[in-house]
Amino acid sequence: MLNSIHIQNFRLFKDFQINDLAGVNLIVGKNNTGKSTLLEAIHLLVNQKSGISIFDLIQSRRETTEENSSPRYEFEHLFYKRQVDNNVVIRLAAQNSPGLNLEIWYQPTSAQPQTVREPFLSLTYQGAEDFPFATTIRVGVDLTADEQERNRVQMLSAKDLPVQLVTTKGLEYAYLVQLWDKGLLTSLEDDVVQMLQIIDPDIERVANQITHKRFIVKLKDQQPVPLGSLGEGAARAMGIAISLSAAKGGYLLVDEIDTGLHYRAITDMWKFVIEIAKRLQVQVFATTHSWDCIRSFAEVLQLQSEETGALFRLQRRGERIEAVKYAADDLAFIVSQNSHILEVR
Repeated sequence: MLNSIHIQNFRLFKDFQINDLAGVNLIVGKNNTGKSTLLEAIHLLVNQKSGISIFDLIQSRRETTEENSSPRYEFEHLFYKRQVDNNVVIRLAAQNSPGLNLEIWYQPTSAQPQTVREPFLSLTYQGAEDFPFATTIRVGVDLTADEQERNRVQMLSAKDLPVQLVTTKGLEYAYLVQLWDKGLLTSLEDDVVQMLQIIDPDIERVANQITHKRFIVKLKDQQPVPLGSLGEGAARAMGIAISLSAAKGGYLLVDEIDTGLHYRAITDMWKFVIEIAKRLQVQVFATTHSWDCIRSFAEVLQLQSEETGALFRLQRRGERIEAVKYAADDLAFIVSQNSHILEVR
């Protein structure tokens, strides 16, 4: 489990530190304080030896251009204030055991008498091993890479790492199927049904309907219906449940965790997430802009027999971004007073 994270020169963060992380962490703050950026940094850090993850983050932000109907990935946006040269290094570090480190730096074109070196992005990982692992992404002088380079990096990347990132857009059907198939013969289906019953208590079963490329659910005394017919909240709930199962022994990252969920369902959602995360030993990081989500989180934490979760508020001090921690008792008091100290928008 990550206890603290140090981030330098990555997107909004010039020099950012977050300490005393919990098993389940809810991240709040006004817009442009780095909530999504923090999830991205964790995703890159724990995806050791997986250069493909950096392409995925760029694509999810639509930081791409089209060239001959093929995307080009723009890497300059990863650097603080988009200031990129060979003296600027993105550093991500988990300062605990297991110690994880990642350095990302840009090497521009270099012409020497004996050789000509094309520009590239270097990713150097340092994990539990005694030696670092380095990979490179070949880029143009405009710091972009094409789909062919993405495919090359993907072939060299580590597979089956225990980290799942759920963005505000949710997960694609094809990816959900991969996770679903891997979870067969485990508690996955029961866990997914339990999560979906938060949306509709009559749901009894869920299955993948391959012929129509969709998931279907069986409701009590009814014929199976497409999952999509139950609304956005059902699809969101299923994506979180499947991702939580797939992250066993690792990390689940969810941007805007309450998206599509009615406020009355959020408390039950938190109960589910905390229960399953404990059982599967998953550390959870989630963001929200919703006061209902914060209030429900505080309510559920008060029911726990141990310090299970914490809320972190990101706030600006000039150009610096800070993280302020609120443990369960602090959070319960703030919520009971309807305090505006936790500004979420």
